[in-house]
Amino acid sequence: MDGGGAINFWQLNVLVHDIIRRLLQEVFKRAWKAKNPKRPWNDLDKGASGRMFLQREADANNRALDSEKAKDQGKKSAFSSFKVEDYYHKMIEKGDTTKWDVTLLCKVLEWSNQKFLDPRPVDLTRDDIANARKIRNDHLGHTCSTEVDASVVARASELANKMAIAVRPLDPEIVVSSLLEDKTQRLGQAIGVVTELANGAAA
Repeated sequence: MDGGGAINFWQLNVLVHDIIRRLLQEVFKRAWKAKNPKRPWNDLDKGASGRMFLQREADANNRALDSEKAKDQGKKSAFSSFKVEDYYHKMIEKGDTTKWDVTLLCKVLEWSNQKFLDPRPVDLTRDDIANARKIRNDHLGHTCSTEVDASVVARASELANKMAIAVRPLDPEIVVSSLLEDKTQRLGQAIGVVTELANGAAA
């Protein structure tokens, strides 16, 4: 084995969990600000933003349930059924988006009754957000292997670059190519050390 598939898997982890997650966080904050211009999201306000989110989600859900169309279709907010002890409910309530994972950020953007993507806060579609969730689920969350095809990495990289362009001006720490290259180089060094140790033990 040449290690290519394993390195691809590592690159995909970096793209999804370090880069795309950070970009989704920025998309959410801009979407929140578009809906709440006088109360921008604050990760450090001891949960005030998170509690406001949950209250507005409940209000939006009640309005939807009051609609005859919503009643007929059985629509329900993705968050209205969350029990208080639910992991995602707790993460939202704490209000620190730096601790939200890709799954939660995608849930919030795609399924909230607050309709954060209508109108779109940045030049990304609902399909782009769903694609981020699908890449994470299919190749990182629900996989039995630590290898992945290079085409999946290319797909994730293309999505990350599209998202980075959409949230310009870029945060200095979001530099897709350089971050990926740096972490891949470090992984290559680590693989080299492990290989040497394994060869030495077998000698």
